[in-house]
Amino acid sequence: MESRAVGAGRPRAAVVVGCLVAMFVTAPGQTFVVSTFSDALASGLGLTLERLGLAYLLGTLGSALCLTAVGSAADRIGPRKMIGGASLGLAFAGLAFQSASGFASLTLAFFLLRLTGQGAISMASSHALALRFDATLGRMEGLRGATVALAIATVPQVSVALIESAGWRSAAT
Repeated sequence: MESRAVGAGRPRAAVVVGCLVAMFVTAPGQTFVVSTFSDALASGLGLTLERLGLAYLLGTLGSALCLTAVGSAADRIGPRKMIGGASLGLAFAGLAFQSASGFASLTLAFFLLRLTGQGAISMASSHALALRFDATLGRMEGLRGATVALAIATVPQVSVALIESAGWRSAAT
């Protein structure tokens, strides 16, 4: 019996580009972007940096506990649908982040950002490459890593500029 690879009918380049774009859009759920909001969040919500860090810790740990279930779901529905669904979840997470009013709602927003942006989309991107590529998977994962490096080099500056010009709530979406 022959196994059918994800994206078997699509050009390999389309799968790679889709995975690279998916990795870039994980930035809002990554620490390198979330950290740009620290001072504005702390002052805007009346939290100490310690409480802010605790909210982030709890949101991150909670999302990590869900990743096995997210991986199982991706196995059932496929990485492309998982990326689509998680992208919608990331948009919802941005709205939750923008609406945060205190410790509990901020913790929930961090949970959603980390689960969708950093967790599900990133995992599904790697999953899609692993299903589509065999002999060149290392090179493809290298491209994925380079995309994250590009996001680290660019997105925080954009985030800081948005926070300074429009405030953290507007920058969150």
